[in-house]
Amino acid sequence: MILVVITGWGKIVAVLLAAVAVAGVSGCGGEGHVEAESKPSAGLPDAEPSASPSATGPTLDEAVTRYQDDLSALRADGCPSPCFVAFIEVYQNSQRMRGLMDASGAAPGVYTEAYALMDELQQNFMGLDGQDTEAARASVLDPANDLDQWLEDNPIK
Repeated sequence: MILVVITGWGKIVAVLLAAVAVAGVSGCGGEGHVEAESKPSAGLPDAEPSASPSATGPTLDEAVTRYQDDLSALRADGCPSPCFVAFIEVYQNSQRMRGLMDASGAAPGVYTEAYALMDELQQNFMGLDGQDTEAARASVLDPANDLDQWLEDNPIK
């Protein structure tokens, strides 16, 4: 991958194009679904939600496992340079979980705290603006790790 330093609006466009390219390669895409306590996320395409097992997408349990595995790998191996590619995967996995949570039919309020952490992760991810500093990494990893802890404390499986 060739990295180019881009300034101003070009950074935003480059980030979105990179995310769309990654989403296209990984088979992600689709529409965000709005439920009672969830709101659509802006920016990168959301993962396609699926409440039941199917050949086209993961179950909520599988999405949670994928999210937790990605974070565990980042903890064990450290963040590659640049870290942004790993953050795209973490972000998209969180959005995939959100879509599946929306479609799960769970009682209102069940995922409120998880949604708040996903919102913080999204806001911080979108605010990176191409930065790859320790502070920028922490701004994404802190809510990602908090969401991981919430998932541990509130098992979905």
